[in-house]
Amino acid sequence: MEWLSILVLGLQILLGIAAFLFWGLIKKLPETIYKRHEQSFQHDLDKKLESFKDSLTRELELLKISHAELQIRKTEEFIEFANVQRELLTDKELLKKIESGDLEVAQKMQTHILKLATGLFFFASDDTVRNYGRWKTRSITKDIEGVELLREYGSLMVALRKDLGQSNTELTADDYLRLFITDWHKYENN
Repeated sequence: MEWLSILVLGLQILLGIAAFLFWGLIKKLPETIYKRHEQSFQHDLDKKLESFKDSLTRELELLKISHAELQIRKTEEFIEFANVQRELLTDKELLKKIESGDLEVAQKMQTHILKLATGLFFFASDDTVRNYGRWKTRSITKDIEGVELLREYGSLMVALRKDLGQSNTELTADDYLRLFITDWHKYENN
């Protein structure tokens, strides 16, 4: 019977050690589960962040391309607008045809100006569109004429330049007008 007591005692010790190890395992189980969940969550989060970063990078590149294309289109519209307005103000032959009542020339110019004004509306800043509207109204009603008309036109061209990204430009209306009116220096101080 003694050997049976030793066997029972041995089994009790083994059972105690197993219970102690099992208790340690159970005690660490929540921490292990948490670590695995945290690692999985972090991995998923890293994957989502990387995917978002890639998506954002693609969108940014597309936006840059779109902006560059828009800038080219805007530049073309503004140059065309400036050329037509300059032509209306300086082309003596064109002005004679319009003043003599040449309806065909007047209609073509009006159609062209309206098309360009639409482009101006879509591409220019709010202030520039409003300035153009005021300038056009004042020039049609003869509220401004001569040098004042040209100077305000020059200011409008400087505003378009700013809209194209030259926001810190130091150029003035006089600088613009000097480009195509050979004797503008006579009027600069008026």
